[in-house]
Amino acid sequence: MPPGPEALSEYELERERNIAANKRHLASLGLDGPFFPPTKRAAVRRQRPSADPDWLPRRSGRRGSRNEPSDDSASGDEASGEEASGDESDGDDIPKPVRATKRPPPKPTPQPVRESTPAPAIVIEAAKTGRSKCRRCLEPIQQGEKRVGMESWMVGRQVMVWQHPACFLDGVAISTETSGRGKCKLTKAPFVAGERRISCTAHTTTSNFKLAAVAPSLRALLALVPGRKLEHIEGYGLLDAEEAALLKQAGGNE
Repeated sequence: MPPGPEALSEYELERERNIAANKRHLASLGLDGPFFPPTKRAAVRRQRPSADPDWLPRRSGRRGSRNEPSDDSASGDEASGEEASGDESDGDDIPKPVRATKRPPPKPTPQPVRESTPAPAIVIEAAKTGRSKCRRCLEPIQQGEKRVGMESWMVGRQVMVWQHPACFLDGVAISTETSGRGKCKLTKAPFVAGERRISCTAHTTTSNFKLAAVAPSLRALLALVPGRKLEHIEGYGLLDAEEAALLKQAGGNE
């Protein structure tokens, strides 16, 4: 049994009064019966008049349902059918694509091998300007004066260091290869442990050469400094008779 008015709270009593007032208002408006939503009218499709060949359907702003084809789709289907028939008639004229064949890469043309002559490790030339200085005596080298150059490592790169011929000869000495891991600066041929070699110093770089490789340069240097001979080179006494003869023969100086 529903509870009596005395069992309801004040809020529930107020709710019941509002519901009764709403029902009376709906009855006065004639809306107290059951409510059913109005049925949707089916869309009327406009058909194309057979007598008018220029008839075109008027486009509507309302989109139909997915199940119902619109007039535009119907006319589009007819147009696509006509285009399809036209495509079928023109399909025979279109050539079929031909797959391109992959061509092998061209064979490289062999280039003739040119024998490169090694750059001289010791350069003897006339000074082009008067701005260079000798790295040993720090005196300027006059323009046109003979100078001797050898590469040395300075300020993070290889540079050509110039000296007077006499100053360069002061840095030439005959030494002995101890490890057998060194190579000639000019010919790149390895030294044998115990082999005699000629060491040339430029600034902080010392380069070692085989006797026969550097002898022509020594001959040219000795010709520029009067009174200097091979016997004046430091360590000349380390050479045996065969090595001394090889150096003199190659150098062309007694």
